[in-house]
Amino acid sequence: VIDVQQENPLERILQLTGGRGVDVVLDCTAGAGTVPIMLGIEALKRKGGLMVVQGEMGAKRLLYRLEKFKKIVLDFRDVKAVGQAFVDEVFRVYQNQHPDILIEYINANSDVEFMIKRGIATGS
Repeated sequence: VIDVQQENPLERILQLTGGRGVDVVLDCTAGAGTVPIMLGIEALKRKGGLMVVQGEMGAKRLLYRLEKFKKIVLDFRDVKAVGQAFVDEVFRVYQNQHPDILIEYINANSDVEFMIKRGIATGS
């Protein structure tokens, strides 16, 4: 167990893994901003690793501060699946809040594309 209040979590992870980083990151935090996602990315450091970010909170953190852009391209390369809450938050809620921003996606596998198209078609 790593107590993030008492020690640097990234340093401890790298110490425990001999500097290799982890194979899987599971982020179930809520309301923590972008810090857990950025930590997860840094700890992963392996091609082919798996990062799971739960629900619409993951989408909110992904979209954090992107309102500055006119076009957002989400690259789903190596993403195996997305949930309905994620799709709803990105392609309905965020898009409705920012109608002047174009949101596109690329490199989605058939399962991810199915969820995205279903969410867009039904308004999630």
